[in-house]
Amino acid sequence: MEQLLLKVVHSPVAALIFLVTIATSLAAFQNQWIKEKLILRPYAFAHRKQFFTIITSGLIHADWMHLGMNMLTFWWFAFNLEGYFVYLQCLTPDGVPEEGVQTFNQVLGHSKFFLIYFASLVISDFTTILKYKDIPGYASLGASGAISGLVISTVVLAPAMHHDLYIMGILPGWAFAILYIVSSYISAKRRLDNVGHEAHMWGAIAGLVFTFILMPHQSWVFVEMLQDTFYGWMK
Repeated sequence: MEQLLLKVVHSPVAALIFLVTIATSLAAFQNQWIKEKLILRPYAFAHRKQFFTIITSGLIHADWMHLGMNMLTFWWFAFNLEGYFVYLQCLTPDGVPEEGVQTFNQVLGHSKFFLIYFASLVISDFTTILKYKDIPGYASLGASGAISGLVISTVVLAPAMHHDLYIMGILPGWAFAILYIVSSYISAKRRLDNVGHEAHMWGAIAGLVFTFILMPHQSWVFVEMLQDTFYGWMK
């Protein structure tokens, strides 16, 4: 319990997103008006100026399974990722904690985590809007695009934390990132289900790009790790 509380205290942005998303989703389960008010309908966004839904759609989910899977993934990655951002932000390029600016750097680390989540959510939803803006009946909801961005951001920063990240204990993080983006692209092209694979793909790409923008030095460690891996295969 003490470790759980410390995790929440050290990751206030993730904790707030986690609690608000659960609370809003539960409210939408009970009240159809709330769900309809917050859901993203690309046609309404483009033609009726319902711009706020690009954000609010990430706070509601279709059902208990949808909410449970997203929040479980969020729990696994988001709280650790926010901690990564804060820790890495407080280090110099030589790996030594900076003196006298810790508080500022901590706030900056929390802010960068929020920006990754926000950017991944907005970009994943905006690509959906562009594709379906002329289809009145199409609707989208859920935090999957934003969470995809967090997962890929964690993969990129793991080498800088000296972590060997394996998804499900067997798949290297870098391989997962490639397979996730490629499989989302293929699934989006095939359209065999009602899952927003485009949102997953673009959320993941947003997480990748913004991590490199916000943490360029640490992200380059990921590139060097890839180079070493492929060089080792070619020897």
